Amino acid sequence: MPPLSNLLRSVFLCAAFLPPPLIAHAEAPAPESANSLPNIDPFTLVVVQMNQMHGLNSLCIDPATPIAELRSKVLHHLDPTGQAKAFTGEQIAKGLWHLFPCPFSPSRPEIRPATSTDVQGVWLYLETSQKLRYGPRSSAVTSLGGRLAVQCEALGLYPEGEHRQAVVTRGSAKTPCPFVTSADLAPARKLPRVATWAMQDGGHLKVTRTDVPDHIEEWEMFVVERGFNVYSVQFEPGDLVAYLRREKGNDVGAATQFRHLRRLPTP
Repeated sequence: MPPLSNLLRSVFLCAAFLPPPLIAHAEAPAPESANSLPNIDPFTLVVVQMNQMHGLNSLCIDPATPIAELRSKVLHHLDPTGQAKAFTGEQIAKGLWHLFPCPFSPSRPEIRPATSTDVQGVWLYLETSQKLRYGPRSSAVTSLGGRLAVQCEALGLYPEGEHRQAVVTRGSAKTPCPFVTSADLAPARKLPRVATWAMQDGGHLKVTRTDVPDHIEEWEMFVVERGFNVYSVQFEPGDLVAYLRREKGNDVGAATQFRHLRRLPTP
């Protein structure tokens, strides 16, 4: 993932191309490049610029999606009442980031926003799903030669806000992930408690820490209701899908990390 300052800067780069306010009703075909930028409408211009700077990194828009469908979704997100006539480039960019995070958009019928009851438990971010942690073109992946550093991750969201986490990084020797049942996270619970979780409105899970000054961490959580397959990864009923929407330096709502969590069985 590129520095978050670049995410913030690109919002204003997009906005700089647009005379405020941005009229959001003009129709145009979705272009493949920005070579003819002066000849396309302002909304399409933002889409082109965002794809060039953040496509397959923090923004994953299906290239087959018509520009009219993108426009409709973004405008509805920004103003569900349909009363607004214009938006700024910054608003459009934030709308795109919200609706089309990597690796796929959460606006799909198989999932719904998670509740506190849905997320409580002990979870495993499977090794087979680690390829989805960052966008396909993220520097976090390419800097490792395409190999993710994390082998697997266990996350415990216990009652009364107790938050426990254990990450196994990929070593030179191939060893099985040590988290097989919920009891395997028990050693982490013996350590001093420094993190707390709480569910916010809209299925957002906020994590606070006492060991990190001014820590900011907020995940948009969804629960899978019907199975589906994306990038050869099977998502099953009861799994959690999570997008890291807020962290220090990121106030635009871009998802900078993804989690696919499966509940670990109780021994």
